[in-house]
Amino acid sequence: MQMRNTPGPLFHFLIASGLLLASFAMCEFFHLFDPTHRHPHPRPEVHMLFVPHGMIVLLAWIYGWIMVPLLLPAMLLSSAYIVGPEHMTPTVALLTLSRLVLVMIAMEAMKLVCCDARRDGGRAGVMALFAAGTLATLTFNVLRMAYSPCCEMMTLAERVMTYAMAVAADLAGLVIVMLGAMFLFRALRHG
Repeated sequence: MQMRNTPGPLFHFLIASGLLLASFAMCEFFHLFDPTHRHPHPRPEVHMLFVPHGMIVLLAWIYGWIMVPLLLPAMLLSSAYIVGPEHMTPTVALLTLSRLVLVMIAMEAMKLVCCDARRDGGRAGVMALFAAGTLATLTFNVLRMAYSPCCEMMTLAERVMTYAMAVAADLAGLVIVMLGAMFLFRALRHG
């Protein structure tokens, strides 16, 4: 009997972390073209396009709950880069963890409500994946606006605007990653 050489946990950790870090790098590249990037603060609170949210949803679809420990180190590193190491507080770390966990909770909710994005194929599975990504960003950004140290000094109107911009950036990132994944999977099937 010949044994297949299957990749181990380190392989999956490196692949998942590498994809997530690449999505953060892409996000920072797009951020250079953001006109609000030139205001007096060194970093705006919200990116106009947040590709990592889409990558997290895609990796949740591939890995399920194991995605959380696979991505957490890369998420914490990326969060520290975005907010600055001096602002990487326990609250920011918990918010970072909650972003990952909320994606999985949203996928579980979609499984209960309509279909399992990880198991069901076709249009229903894709719609459940988009719905889970939407539910996760709506929920996460409520937590972000409520507990993030960056939002303490904002007025209610500024919080609402920031919330809307963050949700839009996450959804744009979700669409970009999902379209890219669909084109990649289609090319691999036909290639």
